[in-house]
Amino acid sequence: MIDFAVTVLHSKIENFGHFPIYLKATAGMRILKASDRSRVLTGIRTLFSDEIFCPFLFEYEEQARVISGEEEGIYGWAGVNFLLGRLIEETEGSGTAIVKDPLSPTYGALDLGGASTQISFYQPDEDIMSNLFKLQIGQGKHWNVYTHSFLYYGVNEAWNRVGARIVVGAADVNVESSIQISQYTHHPCLPEGSSLPFYSGIHFDKAGTEKWIIDTDSGNPTESSYYASILFNNATTENFDECYDVAKNLINKVQGSSWCRFAHKGDCSFAQVYQPPIPKTEFGGFLAFSEFYYTLDFLGLEGKTSVESIGSKAKYICSMNLDEIMKHSAGNNQRLNQDETIVMCFRAVYVYSLLRDGYGFHPNESITAANVIDGQRVGWALGSMLYEINSLPWKYIPSGRNHGPSSDYTNEFRIFIEMMMVGIIFGLGLILGRRYLRLKRRGYSPLF
Repeated sequence: MIDFAVTVLHSKIENFGHFPIYLKATAGMRILKASDRSRVLTGIRTLFSDEIFCPFLFEYEEQARVISGEEEGIYGWAGVNFLLGRLIEETEGSGTAIVKDPLSPTYGALDLGGASTQISFYQPDEDIMSNLFKLQIGQGKHWNVYTHSFLYYGVNEAWNRVGARIVVGAADVNVESSIQISQYTHHPCLPEGSSLPFYSGIHFDKAGTEKWIIDTDSGNPTESSYYASILFNNATTENFDECYDVAKNLINKVQGSSWCRFAHKGDCSFAQVYQPPIPKTEFGGFLAFSEFYYTLDFLGLEGKTSVESIGSKAKYICSMNLDEIMKHSAGNNQRLNQDETIVMCFRAVYVYSLLRDGYGFHPNESITAANVIDGQRVGWALGSMLYEINSLPWKYIPSGRNHGPSSDYTNEFRIFIEMMMVGIIFGLGLILGRRYLRLKRRGYSPLF
């Protein structure tokens, strides 16, 4: 990716030392233990500090880091509203940003990745008791945005957690022991006639709570002890209801919200996390992207769609056998292999349950799924660029005056920073995504 950036910007090679470079990693790195994260980042920072390897400006260690889930969520919200034209005009001046035009409300952002999921939305009444992010874009005005990230609730980790529970439950073993299972296990979310290898390092205590095995030498959690099985489904009847049950149990909103009901008077989503009620006024709805978009696209749901429609389509997909779902995938030009296709029943059901049972959307409420807006990819990376550009030490140069090379340089500096950040951030996503895919196929579950 650095070689690519050098090639694209070769005409400005004399200014490379002024162009900052950023590398940001998300939930695929957040699920690693701290020592592993540190080791990876130390290597990256060492390379970025080598002017022969990286000719661009790398001043601070934080230019290469793992971002928090809340940052990922707020960057997604900023990117969505920037692309929809709802961000910049309201950020002029200072103080708290307030939506002035009811015809141009902000949108909430729903992001679903492999390891985490994020929800973010602007709260007009500013009544946010927790998970508040004050986002400053512009001279000195900030947005009060609710945002929260749920680690291990991305589609791949959800599949892994559900699978581990199913395999251990079917084996009827001592869930606290370090065991290796080799057997065929029925999975209700797979299409009839399909099978899939499954591995997991997740264990459970006597109460059925997830846990990692502790290394007796280091005292650290380890995934070295795992369950292995072949998941299959030879059922001859529709499996939506049973699949929905396992997805809903994973989210576990009702059973796990006793503390939230007490502390926050019931204003909660799931996993005992506070969430203010989704606003109904001064609000344009929710835009969903990443795996939300890819899943709804597989279901044939484009643009704005109701939560109830997602459930209906998920039920339809889950009634298919292996041949039928493969034909459906080919007919939609999905370019998915068999292992990637047969997990789509689970993904569809999980998305439906996450929206309805997790975040609390009413079945009649709608979300809008999008991957590209006006030629720009929807995602957190764009919001991250806005945030970083806003924090750089710019100098104001009035227009209409000839300032010679310094004026031209300032303009080019801004343009090339944006180009550089686009290339590196999206390149990182591609590289880590492919790496994550290889690891998952060797270990936990298929991913695309």
